[in-house]
Amino acid sequence: MNTGELLLSLAFFLILCGAWLLWRYRRSRQSASEKRGHIVAALEAAREQFATFNLRLISDTPGTSGLSAILVDMDARVLHLEVSDYVDEAWKGLPVDAFFRVETDDGPVFYVFRSVFLGVSPDFGKARVTLAMPDHLRVEKKRHFVRMRPQEDAVRVIGVWPLAEGQALPRSTSDIGAPLSHATPGMKDKPVQVEDISASGLALRFPGKESPALAAIGKGSHVLCLVVYVLDCAKDKTTAFWCTGEVVNERKGQGEPPARILGVEFTNWAVLEPGGTEIHWSHSSPSRGVKPILQWVEQMDRKRGRKK
Repeated sequence: MNTGELLLSLAFFLILCGAWLLWRYRRSRQSASEKRGHIVAALEAAREQFATFNLRLISDTPGTSGLSAILVDMDARVLHLEVSDYVDEAWKGLPVDAFFRVETDDGPVFYVFRSVFLGVSPDFGKARVTLAMPDHLRVEKKRHFVRMRPQEDAVRVIGVWPLAEGQALPRSTSDIGAPLSHATPGMKDKPVQVEDISASGLALRFPGKESPALAAIGKGSHVLCLVVYVLDCAKDKTTAFWCTGEVVNERKGQGEPPARILGVEFTNWAVLEPGGTEIHWSHSSPSRGVKPILQWVEQMDRKRGRKK
């Protein structure tokens, strides 16, 4: 290969790298935009419904908890609230947890977010505070979904991958590398199991010793999961369910060997077409849940009722 051909190949390679980096950047921006849209929509609904915001200051100072407020206005970076309680200018810069409820067609949805006081304007009867626009909303309480533990032969495959904040979701199974942990048929001691599952999330059980990378995943982490299951073990028709989620709790499991259990709340989901490789994601609704999992859990619940 002469110098000209080498330079041409190098330029082509650089163009491909640039195109790939641009695609990753756009996918990341799109994911962040969708997340921000969900936050703004929930806050706008709360403003329209005159929902009460309960503010709990994260401080050891006595008397700095239990504030009540309503959202009167907001922009891209700031929330403007009217407070019916005493406020102190010294609270400026302090972190605060805010709780509010939004009424939906399926019932109330409760949200919580962490922010910081950007400004405090004391005034008798109508004090004003400004909070930084949150970058994340967490569902604190939601519609109750039945939670079931699947029978062992109903879950055929489990895979768990780490998911970095803002990372683009895979569009194909070919975009996904080796999992941190997985379980397949025939394994004697499965390193990961479905402890229980509902339409809003699942609990993953990790018995025995974990790898350092897996042990580093805890509350607040995000994960990508694959659960291949069968609705009816007699018919043996499998469903490949992909999901992303946030780890919202962590606990120790009973039994031997000792196990760590991570509670994961769904954020996105997809069902892979039989024989397909493309993953078409849907956002998970906290109030409606994930329909395929809801159907599976309801079927398990009906079977349990018949056995009783």
